[in-house]
Amino acid sequence: MREIVEVVRLLWTRPVVNYHGRFYRISNAVSLPKPIQKPHPPIWIGSTGPRMLRLTAELGDGWVITNESPGGFRRKWDKIAQHAEEIGRTSNEIEAAYYAYSSIASKSESARKLAEDYILPERRRVLGPALSLKDIEEICIIGNPEEWIDRINEYVSAGAERIIVKIVPLSQDNLRLFAEKVISYFKEDD
Repeated sequence: MREIVEVVRLLWTRPVVNYHGRFYRISNAVSLPKPIQKPHPPIWIGSTGPRMLRLTAELGDGWVITNESPGGFRRKWDKIAQHAEEIGRTSNEIEAAYYAYSSIASKSESARKLAEDYILPERRRVLGPALSLKDIEEICIIGNPEEWIDRINEYVSAGAERIIVKIVPLSQDNLRLFAEKVISYFKEDD
């Protein structure tokens, strides 16, 4: 991971690149066109383990994680901030985001039923068959708009600057509810 981030940054910022690492070797490589963003587009790293959190602190412009409670998010974000400080960076140089599997409905019970029917089976495939609805309520955003607002605020308090939601199932009705009640709550005044 370290080498590929280094290679991509070099390709984005130098006219010709020579790189000889343990895993990647390139000679006289050219990548055109160069990115418009300067010095380059941000590199976001998804990481959870100790070694990758350290690498995120060192090389990441952004950090994104899923399947974590607000408390777990805070602990991992604090580790990134600590590692960043140790190498002379600050956590302000790294954006933090939470990617949440989510279900929304006007009534809590309906949102939980959607989560049970759609999110729980999918997350069991990834996280293990013993996962329960209570478990996913710890790591997802599930409920009515007011519950969503409270949950998003928990992640923001834990350090998330961005919240990315995967609304399951996706329909015009739940997108409308999300836009009218949740997004409008967080929308900044112009």
